[in-house]
Amino acid sequence: MIPKTVAMRVLVTLSLATVALMAIAPGAMSQDSPPANATKKDKKKKPGNETVDKAAAKERKALAKAIEKQGGSQEQVKRALETITPQDRRQALRTIAAIQAFVRAVEAAENEGGTDETVEKILAERPAKKVEKPTLKSSDVDSLMDRALASADIQPAPSVDDATFLRRAALDLTGMVPMPEQIAEFEKSDAPDKRSLAIRKMIESPQFAANLAKYWRDVIRYRATETQPRRFQPIALEEYFRDKFAANTPWDEIARELITATGPIDQNPAVLLTTAQESKAEETAGEVSRVFMGVQIQCAQCHDHPTDRWKRDEFQQFAAFFSGLRTVNFSGNQVGAGQRVFGPRAVGQPIHQVANPKDPADMQRFSPAFFMGESKSELPVNISVESRRKLAASYIASQDNPWFAKAFVNRVWYALTGDAFFMPIDDIGPDREGKNLEVLDALATAWAKGGYDIKWLYETVANTKTYQRQSREPDASASADDPSGANCPTRLRADQILQNLRQVTGVPIVGMKAPEFANRRMAAAKAKAQEKAKAAGIPPQLAGPLGRAVVKANQTFSFDPSTPDDEIAGTIPQALFLMNAPDLNQAVEARDGSVLRKILEDNPKDDTAVLDDLYRRVLARSPNDDEKRIALGYVKEVNDRKEAFEDLFWSLLNSAEFLSRR
Repeated sequence: MIPKTVAMRVLVTLSLATVALMAIAPGAMSQDSPPANATKKDKKKKPGNETVDKAAAKERKALAKAIEKQGGSQEQVKRALETITPQDRRQALRTIAAIQAFVRAVEAAENEGGTDETVEKILAERPAKKVEKPTLKSSDVDSLMDRALASADIQPAPSVDDATFLRRAALDLTGMVPMPEQIAEFEKSDAPDKRSLAIRKMIESPQFAANLAKYWRDVIRYRATETQPRRFQPIALEEYFRDKFAANTPWDEIARELITATGPIDQNPAVLLTTAQESKAEETAGEVSRVFMGVQIQCAQCHDHPTDRWKRDEFQQFAAFFSGLRTVNFSGNQVGAGQRVFGPRAVGQPIHQVANPKDPADMQRFSPAFFMGESKSELPVNISVESRRKLAASYIASQDNPWFAKAFVNRVWYALTGDAFFMPIDDIGPDREGKNLEVLDALATAWAKGGYDIKWLYETVANTKTYQRQSREPDASASADDPSGANCPTRLRADQILQNLRQVTGVPIVGMKAPEFANRRMAAAKAKAQEKAKAAGIPPQLAGPLGRAVVKANQTFSFDPSTPDDEIAGTIPQALFLMNAPDLNQAVEARDGSVLRKILEDNPKDDTAVLDDLYRRVLARSPNDDEKRIALGYVKEVNDRKEAFEDLFWSLLNSAEFLSRR
């Protein structure tokens, strides 16, 4: 709350402004009046000045009124009007108007009451987080799913074999396909709990955190409105998420950090959620609601939501939680453009004002209010940026907000089974119709009570029979509301495709020809490119031709992870990349030191063994009988063992199976 002493000082400033006008030196002659010695002829009005004269008269009248209001005498009014120039008069009126507007805002805030202490009191009364060890087991989830399948008269698919399970789990949890030796070791094990042990090992690995970090980086990156690379840095955001997931930081704590963070990016990368939306209140509000609650309330920004219950006023009240920030340069203009550090900072008054769509001249003020839950009471209009964001985080990332847990669980279920409770996965909420909601409610409730433990949630779902069922083509006659009795295939992310191309071939694949100049020259060129990148504020790993190729390769296969898989189609650039990339074509050749060369040398006369090794390396399984017959027939037909297996290697890397998790 702004103290009354501040309001008094402003009023004094207003008085001083008008008194200063009264005391203007008599020598400063008004340009509205003719010189004292002007003749009647000189005083004659020039044609065409009637509009100017009316405006000047209106300004003089307003200024006289302002001076009189501050106690000025008629003599002082007369002297001010005679001596001030039109330019100074207009400037004085603008200054007085601005001060008066500020005084009105202060008085309004005073009348509405409320301070940051009010927020602290509300926060103290909010329900405290209570953590209980979850009692829900994977078998409980399966029981609920079995009941839903039986009710819909759907026969569940059988369980996958060990090799398929291991590839699916490895891709889902670490983003990487298992190597042939890992598959062989897993298949040989007769331990009854070998699958749960493998899941635990993957979740505890650094690759688990890295895989999730890339996913959540893309969730935010693909809806970012900020285009300047120094203001929104996806790599820094990915590193932030990786550190949090590696430490198994509860999701509510991560959400609160992202919602409340301010300051420079290099000191607090959690601010990147805000800078991704240019630190604008309305854009940030829509993104926070979508990411953390799965509610697309931004559709009510300019008018009431066309299909849901949300009203425009509710959206603007929610946006008021995020007003008062601006992305600024924390390092000063003395630093080179590429080295400047940006971030959101509180600037000016955080009062949220937007134009009335019915009357743009009418600026409407909105107090913060949360649109979900039972309590929708408005807060004081003048609470600080820090307090309003802290309160927003308390409402959103809370155990009394069921949609916070449901939004995350819905994403995880879709990522692991290929079938969500709500689709699209970021458009759920009380006005949406989902399926298998008993399963969603059970998982979300247990996860929230357990303190939002991310690793527990992934481990619980991955250990279900539901997750470990075979994939099968969807039944065209089945309703979208029916539960799926199988694990549905989904496309791999761009980073997963490029990572696995590297793992399978043994060399990085970015779609460019390998440099032919000496290592010394290559190192010098790389160092020079990184130096240029540093000056421009570009991450070193994206410097030079190689860095640009990496970016282009990622863009070729990238997609928004919130998009339903059936809306993601393969593209011509993707097909051309896999068919024609020079480094990929070189990688499949049986040249010295290559993967294929070693496989051929290890099996000099056993084509079946070579084929099995290739399948296990690329697809993490052995070929079936038909695949063996066709492939070995091709080797015999070509009559060039090396060339035939190069073609087969290339074909497997171009297969739909390699580009998806099944």
